[in-house]
Amino acid sequence: MNCYSTLQRGYKHPHFCEDFLGLYSLKIQEKEAAIGIVSDGCSGGIDAHLAATLTCKLIRKVVNKGDFKGKTAEELGLEIARTFIQELSAAQQHLQLTSNELLATLLLLVHYENQAFITVLGDGVVCIEEQIQELDHNNQPDYPIYHIQDDAAALEQYLTQQSFVVENPQNIAIATDGILSFRNPKKPLEDSKDFVVNYLMQDDSLMKSKLMLNRKCNILRTQHELTPADDLAIVRITNDYLITN
Repeated sequence: MNCYSTLQRGYKHPHFCEDFLGLYSLKIQEKEAAIGIVSDGCSGGIDAHLAATLTCKLIRKVVNKGDFKGKTAEELGLEIARTFIQELSAAQQHLQLTSNELLATLLLLVHYENQAFITVLGDGVVCIEEQIQELDHNNQPDYPIYHIQDDAAALEQYLTQQSFVVENPQNIAIATDGILSFRNPKKPLEDSKDFVVNYLMQDDSLMKSKLMLNRKCNILRTQHELTPADDLAIVRITNDYLITN
């Protein structure tokens, strides 16, 4: 299992990157699980960079403190997501934050044994092998903070309505929707979306480097003059190649 990530500030956000990510390794009965998360803070909210960062830090707390023995990747992912909602509610009360200060999406990826689980809470882009899924709520993402008062049944529906279970995964990736925003300022009408998404989420070049995604973003900028207008966070996990540097 090889894990890659990159966080890029979009040129329309000169002061703060409003996305954040986390990539964590978890030992469960001597077997390794990989937990990847990306979060996109809402630019229309207050301190969007804080909302995205706090989302990922709360997931890290859940991962570090949880007892996940005997669970599949799907069960593990849903347990992490449920506990995250509880932690988000507690953090809001403890820090006396408004909902507008906690508007952030969450894409959670769990890779454990021969299964992967992905859930998308809000907008984002998912790659499963050769398939790309763009999950879009027409600029009205269904943020996790909206669901802290849900009962158990409503919360379960929210956590699973945009979820995917993958058996024997070879290449899976999650990204904030900034991956769709790459532009060449000299050719503003040229559509590069499909090329960029494929290059970052599916293409297998440079995968022997643990900095593969950072290097590819540099190549997009220097060789193709493509840079993201919006902030971007990507986590990608593959079963191929041995990372050597």
